[in-house]
Amino acid sequence: MESHKILDMVCKVVSLLSSEEYDELEKLTSGTRLSSQELKQAILEYGEKICPLPPEALREVIIINICGSNHKSWSVTCPLWTDSKERSDLTIEMTIKENYPEDITVEIDNIHAL
Repeated sequence: MESHKILDMVCKVVSLLSSEEYDELEKLTSGTRLSSQELKQAILEYGEKICPLPPEALREVIIINICGSNHKSWSVTCPLWTDSKERSDLTIEMTIKENYPEDITVEIDNIHAL
């Protein structure tokens, strides 16, 4: 898969997170690993509003190919940004899989402060 497709999915996830659409995130991830309530709680506990990724943030996304998986898979780590337009110490980790060329799935593995 081309890296821009992975980054598009990362932006989609962060956009939903920033607009507090936790139920939509749970649907997108099929509720795997983190529920909408767990996502909401993680952001509430952090105490700052998350904003969509600015263009320069895409340079800081770490994409690692996962070997030995049935489908092409990548572990992705992305720093989150706050409404103050600053990089926060909060990071989202996700697994992105390409089941078929046009079937891309995502799982949110964790949201945590570094």
